[in-house]
Amino acid sequence: FPSHDNTHIPISLPGSSINPISKDQYAAVVNIEQKIWDGGISNAGRSEAEALLEHEKSELRGEIYTIGKRVMTLYMGVVLIDRHLNLNQLQIKEIQRVINRVESLIESGYASPSHLLTAKAEEIQLLQKGDILRAERESYTAALSRMTGIEIGTTAKLVVPTGVVPPNLAINREEIIIFQNMKKVVEVKYKYLDAANMPKISAFVQAGYARPALNMLNNSFDPFYVAGVRAVWDIGGFNTKRNDRRILANTISRIENREETFLYNTDIKKLSAIKKIEGVKELLKGDEKIIELRESICRDSFNKMESGVISVSDHLREMNLLEVAQSNKLKREIELIIAVQELKFILNQ
Repeated sequence: FPSHDNTHIPISLPGSSINPISKDQYAAVVNIEQKIWDGGISNAGRSEAEALLEHEKSELRGEIYTIGKRVMTLYMGVVLIDRHLNLNQLQIKEIQRVINRVESLIESGYASPSHLLTAKAEEIQLLQKGDILRAERESYTAALSRMTGIEIGTTAKLVVPTGVVPPNLAINREEIIIFQNMKKVVEVKYKYLDAANMPKISAFVQAGYARPALNMLNNSFDPFYVAGVRAVWDIGGFNTKRNDRRILANTISRIENREETFLYNTDIKKLSAIKKIEGVKELLKGDEKIIELRESICRDSFNKMESGVISVSDHLREMNLLEVAQSNKLKREIELIIAVQELKFILNQ
């Protein structure tokens, strides 16, 4: 690189002369620098990346938890429909038994053809109800297959979950881990803040080929190198460090408040779910007693119909009342299973 001036000695010595350095100077330089200590920024950065990764993982598990709840609703819907289909088949067999008996009574002169028409009309209604239930099942299974990615056929038998309350009622929700990971991310920022205000130390080597080299009085090309240790300390961050730490402390405080609120609300949901389960169990006891009485009444009305004491319509009315009682019990059983599953979802078990 040419220059307008050069290094020279503005004096003359007797018996000697000092050649001035050329104004045209050249240099090819390579700088190599290796950090020895960066104040802990690298470690803080790795810790922050790990904390963010764990936070993202826990959020993903939380989303899967929400999807799982929707899947459970569809699954239990299919289970309820299957229970109703089984009941529908039993009712069809029972009405066919009545039809056969009425046909015998008509032949014996103890019943009129209108009684047979009434029974057959009831049979058609039961067959239609079965068709409706199968169509609903197909709709539910299609949605369930789409959400789970598992093909569920029309003849697939679903395993019915138990209606047993788990012995351990501890709350193990993914949101708790999310809050913990959120606090870890902020805590890592404390370390990063401290590291940013520490001195940075590095080793360096500078090597090259220049005219002049390190000897400024030598006007020829020479190789050269310089090695050393460099320390840099930016103290400007100390002006804002106190305020930055206060902001981080407030962030942790807000996260802890959200966590406490979540645990409080979840505990209330848990107690409510337990009370609901206890209430459904009591109602099921009543349903069993009602079905027992209705079955006895139906057996008695069938015998009375055979004897001509009551009409076919009277017996069908008793059968319908038994069907209502049985349907109520089926719904209650599924309601109990769903309540237990909801409790498990609340606890994340």
